[in-house]
Parts: sequence; structure tokens; C-alpha cells
Amino acid sequence: MSRHSRKHAVKANNKATAGVKKPAAITGELPRFVPENGPEERPGHRIVAASSAHLAEGSASSASGAQAETPGRNRARVKARRQVQRTDNLEPNGHKKTTALSIFTQIIVLILCILLGVGYMGQQRNVQSSYSSLSESELVRLLDETNQKIDQLTSQKNQLSSQLESIRNAVDKQAELKQMEENNQKTAGVIAGTLPAQGPGVRIRISEAEGKTIPASALFSLIEELRNAGAEAIQINTVRVVTSTYFSDSASGVLSDGTLLQAPYTVLAIGDSNALRNAIEISGGIGSTLRVQYKATVSVDEKETLKITHIRKPRTFQYARTVE
Repeated sequence: MSRHSRKHAVKANNKATAGVKKPAAITGELPRFVPENGPEERPGHRIVAASSAHLAEGSASSASGAQAETPGRNRARVKARRQVQRTDNLEPNGHKKTTALSIFTQIIVLILCILLGVGYMGQQRNVQSSYSSLSESELVRLLDETNQKIDQLTSQKNQLSSQLESIRNAVDKQAELKQMEENNQKTAGVIAGTLPAQGPGVRIRISEAEGKTIPASALFSLIEELRNAGAEAIQINTVRVVTSTYFSDSASGVLSDGTLLQAPYTVLAIGDSNALRNAIEISGGIGSTLRVQYKATVSVDEKETLKITHIRKPRTFQYARTVE
């Protein structure tokens, strides 16, 4: 193509595009298109048809004047095409078109978020204490009621402890009294001869000489010496000696509490064995009297354990009564 022909093609292209506005610089929003015969479109509407017509005319003239276009004009066309592609996905108000699939996806995501939140809140509610849902006034009231209940329980505890101590003292006192009563009964039984007795003591054997008889007075003196030495229980032959025991002479021998005693005599005495022995063996005592005056044979043996098994029947008193 000659230089003259190239100029002629440029002029023809300029005349063809003289009646059409060039697209404005792309600044993020296209200018509004106002047709000559028709109402004005809504604000924000993009120029789509005009841009397409402009591109169509530009395409028709590009066949003849492609070599006359400058690099700057080519860049403008590329930008215009991109702008048209962008506006195809926009709604009249400038927002992107929303498809049914995207709406459904958003609903599913929303439902999942709600379920996740409900599950988390339920878990937190189970983990947290039930008191966390109470208000401050309710917590204060609950604390006051708890303190009152604690005070009541403490008072009941002190009262029950006092009663328990009283019962224990009473039980201990009763047990002590019962123990004392048992001890007294045992002591009284030993003294009265109604209970057997055992303990350390002495065994005394007295044998009469031939032709000699030991009188009841000598045996009574022997018993008195043992009592004075601290004998707690005494038995002579088969007679349990008590406070009311007596000795008397008879043609057959010595009577003691209605029982006939015959030689040899065996006397058992429970007490301090050393003291009891000294009471018998002392010079000028009952032992010397029996040996010298009655020519009797007297032997005293100390025993660590001595048993007195003969007992007396309890005495029934006609007038005397125990003090309650």
C-alpha cells in the first residue's frame, strides 16, 4: 500500500468513528449511555451495547487500517474488552451476579455454623457449674442460706456432743458404781464367809500331846492373834471362821458354830504370811503357850497361794436392812 492510500484509509476511519464517543478511561466505572430517542437508563448502568458497537466498527475498519494503528490504541482496545467482560458478570446495581448454587452453598455453611455454635454452647453449659447461671443476688441468697444451715448443723453437733458426753459420764459412773458394788460384794462375801478365797498366807498344824486336851479358849486366842496380824480369811478344819464364830468346850471336844472340832487341828489364814507367822512364833505368844502349857506340837508353813474353799450359808437378818 502506498503512502497516499494509507492516508486515505486513516481519514475514512476517522469519519466513520466521528459520531461515536470513544470509551472513557477505565477508572473502575464506565460512563452512562444516554440514547437520543428514549428514556434515560437507571444510575450505575454500564455502557454495554455502545461498547459492543464501537468494537464492531473498530473491527471492520481494522482490516483496512490495521497497519496504521498505534501501540497505544491497541492497549486501549484490550482494556475495553476486559471492561466489557467484567460488566457481563455485574448486575445493574454494580454487584456480582449470584447464582442458585452459591446461595445454596451459603445456606449450608450458615446451617453448619449454627449447629457448631449450638453444640459448643451446650458443651460449655455442661462443663460450667450450675452456679454460673445465677445472678449476684441469687448467689448472695444461696450463700446466706448455706451459712445458716452450717450454723444449725454446728449447733446440733454441739448439742449431740454434750449429750454424748453426759451419756458417757453416766455410763462410766454406772460402770464404776457397778464395779464398786461387785468389789464390795466380793469383800463382804469373803468377810461373811459366803465366797471362797485365795491368796498368800500360812498353814498351821496343831497336834495334842497324849493325855492333854487343848481347850476352846486356846483355839479362840489363836484365831484372835491371826486376826490382829491382818488375816482376811480364816478356816479351822471344816469351819469357816467369821465375825460371829464361837468356840466352846464339850465332852466330845471343842464345838465351833455347832461343828465338833477334833485334833489334830488345821488352820488356814490368808494375809501377809510373814506377819501371820510372826504372830504365832513370837516369844510368849500363842505358839509358845500351846507348846509349853499343853505340850502340843505346832508347825507354821508359809504359802504363796492358799485356798479356802469352805463357805457358809448367807445369814438371814430379821431386823437389819441395807441402806438404799
